[in-house]
Formats: sequence, structure tokens, C-alpha cells
Amino acid sequence: MDKPKSARAYNKKACNYCSSLKRKCVVGLSRQSCERCANLRKKCDFTRIDRKRGPKPKRTITSQIPAEPKITSITPQLLDEFLNKDQKLSGKCTNC
Repeated sequence: MDKPKSARAYNKKACNYCSSLKRKCVVGLSRQSCERCANLRKKCDFTRIDRKRGPKPKRTITSQIPAEPKITSITPQLLDEFLNKDQKLSGKCTNC
């Protein structure tokens, strides 16, 4: 069974304008512009890049290694601040 040919060509992706409106993009046989862009005299571009779908790839241990030296350099500073904070608090009279 052959399908009857229609005056419309099938396109997988909508043009940028139809895609921004989230509307069906109907391209004529000339394939120069879709019906909506032709009626509104807009430039019909098919340059939109689709974003990848699905979950983001998991981070590996190797991608976390550069952060380790930074953490070890901050640890002594935090320890000093914590000890100085305790000394400042112990110098004040809590019963006065």
C-alpha cells in the first residue's frame, strides 16, 4: 500500500521560531520556509541545537582529585580559627 503524496514535506525538527512557540512546524514542498514563518514573513532557520536528554554522567574519582589539595590547605586554617574562637569565649565571664 502506497501512501498518497501530500503537499507537505515531513521534517523531524521544528524551525527555531516554531520551536520557541512549541507549535507544529509544517514545511511546504519548497522546503525554504515553514507555513508559519512564510505567513509572518519571518526567517525560517533550522539551526537550533538540541540539548542532550537524560541524567548527567556521574562524576568519577579522577575528577575530584584536584579539589583534595585545596581541602588539605584549608583544614589547618579552620582548625586555627576554631581554637582561637574557643580561647576568645573562655576569656569572657559567663556569670557576670
